[in-house]
Amino acid sequence: MKTCIVSAPFDPVTHEEIRRLLNAAKVNGFRKIYLYASEEGILPRRERIRMLKLAIRPWRRLELYEGSDCPENMIPLNSRSEVTVRQGRYDLAAPGIKKILIEEGPYLSETLNHLCSPHRAAHSRSVAMVCRQLAEAHGMDADQAWRAGMMHDMTKGFSDEANGKIMKVYTPEMMEYSPKVWHSYTAPVYLYHYLGLRDHKILEAIRHHTLADGTGDLDRILYIADKIEPSRGYDASKEMELSRQDLKKGAELVLAESKQYMREKEGLNV
Repeated sequence: MKTCIVSAPFDPVTHEEIRRLLNAAKVNGFRKIYLYASEEGILPRRERIRMLKLAIRPWRRLELYEGSDCPENMIPLNSRSEVTVRQGRYDLAAPGIKKILIEEGPYLSETLNHLCSPHRAAHSRSVAMVCRQLAEAHGMDADQAWRAGMMHDMTKGFSDEANGKIMKVYTPEMMEYSPKVWHSYTAPVYLYHYLGLRDHKILEAIRHHTLADGTGDLDRILYIADKIEPSRGYDASKEMELSRQDLKKGAELVLAESKQYMREKEGLNV
């Protein structure tokens, strides 16, 4: 039986890699291609192997190399597509693992680093931490809240032109607002189409996080966390304590303080 062993990080395995492997098997007459997940990678090797097993399950010609040793005469599979996926194109991952990428978020930190400035990425991580704390205080899904915090500003680094193009198609009625808040409308679009996010509560929370016009508990958590997270540099212990007790009252206090700041410091009539 004609076989070969192919090595790659598979960090994560991508649709393009699966397509190339299946084509190689057909063209070269391989009855079986064994896949070896190399040692180097962003994720621990065991996590990459778990996803690789799921990705190749439908294909009888592809099989995980189960040996404990590092095999000789491996064929390297060089592909840029793994980096592209980690940078925010989860839609290009192998079909069997897309749900893991968005629901478990193993590469969210990598994606955040690519799409956002270091300052914005640090802010988002801090927001995610506060989101988790508030969700735990109210017996909610803490992982869901953390993901909302991590993803809420992912299109804030886009140019006004890029965000405007998205809004003209999906939310033209919101273009009357300042470009400073456009990312709250473009991020859900980007996350839906390119990261495969289907969690309605997260999408809605992100959509409402700038104007505080959401009425759900996750909406309030994200709004509060965005305003009081520690890297903003001021004492928000009063707001945090109230929010731990009552999300509605906490959001109302944070909103009132935000409006007061805009009136006094920015001269806005809000």
